[in-house]
Amino acid sequence: MNLPTPSQRFNKKKSGLDTAAVETVATVSMQIAAKQAKDVSGHSYIPVAIDGAIEIFQRSESLHGLRYTKFLGDGDARVYKAVNKMQPYGYIGIEKLECVGFVKKWVGTRLQALKLKMKGKKN
Repeated sequence: MNLPTPSQRFNKKKSGLDTAAVETVATVSMQIAAKQAKDVSGHSYIPVAIDGAIEIFQRSESLHGLRYTKFLGDGDARVYKAVNKMQPYGYIGIEKLECVGFVKKWVGTRLQALKLKMKGKKN
């Protein structure tokens, strides 16, 4: 995400956090979000956006009763291939969704490279 490294002040504050409390809040908030996703969709098959965390597919049913059947990734095809190979839900496939932002970035990068290549041929 291109975020700067946290300051030393942050690290000092972080060491004072109650890890068990943080984990409890995270678990409860994820349970609430999973219930809301089921309620809104009317079923347990929902899309998910992830950034390289294939483990969430392995634990989605046991933790939340959900199956992530649509995958919006960060453009890294390796993760999608790994998830499909893993077959977390047996015969139920996982569809890859394309993010317009990633497609735009991919096409833009390729066009820029082509432009530079064509410019080099003119000289």
